[in-house]
Amino acid sequence: MNCIETKKNIGALLDGELDGALKDVVENHLLICRACCELKEEMILLSSFLRTSEITPPSDELDKRVMTAFRNHQPSVSWRRVIFGAFVIPKPAFAMLLILAATASWLAFQIGKINSTTISMTSPSVVISEIPVPTPTQTIVVEVPVIKEKIVTRTVFVREQKNNKNEKAKLPAASKQNSLPSSSSVADNGYFTDVSLKGFQPTAEMNAKIIKEEKKDEK
Repeated sequence: MNCIETKKNIGALLDGELDGALKDVVENHLLICRACCELKEEMILLSSFLRTSEITPPSDELDKRVMTAFRNHQPSVSWRRVIFGAFVIPKPAFAMLLILAATASWLAFQIGKINSTTISMTSPSVVISEIPVPTPTQTIVVEVPVIKEKIVTRTVFVREQKNNKNEKAKLPAASKQNSLPSSSSVADNGYFTDVSLKGFQPTAEMNAKIIKEEKKDEK
C-alpha cells in the first residue's frame, strides 16, 4: 500500500473502524514509512486537543451581525401589513370600534334576555254549573230555554179604482171596520192598497199575500 492510500485510512484506523486484512496492511505501512507515522502522531494530538478543549459560546456581537445580515438578505413582512396594508386605521379609532362592538353585544344580550322571560296571565275564572249524576231511583229535571216564534199571515186586498177629478177613492167595506191612519194607505198608478193590522203582533217573520181583484167588465 502506498502513502496516499495509507493517509486516507489513518483517520478510520484511529476511530477503530478498520479491521481484518486492511488494518494489518495500514499498520505495516506505518512501521516502515516515517512520514505517514508522523502524520498519525499529529492526528492523535489534534484529536486529544479537540476532546479536552471547551466549546466557547459565540459573542453577542456575532449574534447581532448574523441576525442583521439575515434581515438584510430576506426582510420579514408583518402579516398585518400583508392583509391590512391598504387600510390604515389609527389605534384610537380601532379601540373605539372594539368598545362599540362590545356595547352592541351587551345590549343584544340584554334584549334577548328580556324577550325570553315568560309573561304569565291569569284568565278570569269561569263558573260552570255542574249537573249532578242521577241515581237509578232519582229523576233530575233540567230546564232549557226555548225560543218561541209565532207566524202570522195577513191578506192584503188591492183594488183598481179610477182617480177622476170629480170622484174620490172609496175604501172597501172590510177596510172601514179596520180603519188605518192616512199614512198607512198608499195610492200608486190607479191602485189603492189597504193593510188590516187588527190583532197584529210583531213577529220575526211575516208572509204577505197580494190578490188582484178582476173587474166585471174584464170577465
